[in-house]
Amino acid sequence: MKQFLNSQTVLDIGGRRWVLNARPTEYYFSERRTTMPWLVLIGGNLFFAFATLFGFIILRRNRAINRAIDIKNQELNAANARLERLTKTDCLTGISNRRCFDEYLDQEFRRAAREGKPIALLLIDIDYFKAFNDTYGHQAGDRCLTLVATELERTLKRPADMIARIGGEEFGVLLPNTTNGEVVAKQCKAVLERLAIEHKASDVYPFVTISIGVVSAMSVANQTIESLFNTADAALYQAKKGGRNRVRAIKINGEVPKVLVSLC
Repeated sequence: MKQFLNSQTVLDIGGRRWVLNARPTEYYFSERRTTMPWLVLIGGNLFFAFATLFGFIILRRNRAINRAIDIKNQELNAANARLERLTKTDCLTGISNRRCFDEYLDQEFRRAAREGKPIALLLIDIDYFKAFNDTYGHQAGDRCLTLVATELERTLKRPADMIARIGGEEFGVLLPNTTNGEVVAKQCKAVLERLAIEHKASDVYPFVTISIGVVSAMSVANQTIESLFNTADAALYQAKKGGRNRVRAIKINGEVPKVLVSLC
């Protein structure tokens, strides 16, 4: 307690100096000791505890908000995916629509050009479909379209193959990395014959039949998407002109298309 020693000169006479030294005792301190330090300590601990609790609550709230945001984002992504599928799906038949088909054709044509791979395109038309609608009604026509689309889709074996409804009663089939599209076309024709959907108004067969135009390009060099599509369309026109219920196949090996197969 040396630091608490208090010295004071009280008398300085005749060369003598009287100094009064005072030192506080333990009793002095105990009498003047207050609860303030304890209050400060307790108050500080309480403040720290409340601050920690508040921070924990804010952290949990932020985590809950982030989880809610993540869930909403997932729901939004799922909704966007569903919307994207709807914009690319034919609402009647459930297969891809013309927009989706055009995008996929562009993608696979570019791939074939880049990698030097073949590609085949089929255009399929239901024979005398207007007469079918006039005879059996539009609801029956819708059922016919849905059934035809379903069976044609089942004919395709590879994941990369695509079928789409590209017109009223017209379908498109894209076969990437394929040289013999007429084989698939023949399978599609046989499938429709086995379905045996009655069509009394048909001029070629008492059941629903299809005409198919096929173009198989060994290489798309010197070709465009439009020229490929137009070639398949020309083959379809030949199939219809030739009496319907048949396949016309054109194979491109270089620049000049050549009719290779005519399947009745």
